[in-house]
Amino acid sequence: MDCAHVCRAIASRADCRSTCSAKGMVCHEDFFSDANTCQAMQRSFGCKSCSTKSHAAAPAQQQSSGTCLLNDHKRHFDCEGAAEGYIRLCICVLTGDVYAVGDRHS
Repeated sequence: MDCAHVCRAIASRADCRSTCSAKGMVCHEDFFSDANTCQAMQRSFGCKSCSTKSHAAAPAQQQSSGTCLLNDHKRHFDCEGAAEGYIRLCICVLTGDVYAVGDRHS
């Protein structure tokens, strides 16, 4: 994944669909698995630790603890997920790139 496509939500409760749209890009759920690792989250947020569970806002960082949250349900990423107290790591792509890549899971 090209780092130019990784955009970090900058506010608590920000969802990836609106974050990507504000950058003139689109959120695409198929790319979240690339960011759903402790290593990727460390690069983006400097996490104090990583935790894994099913959460609509994952991957994200909990603001109060500095803990990064990874999604344990690898096929359940949501561009519209958001939660109070979390900053999301969003994967934003140019509209043309979404169609060029196609379905990565086929």
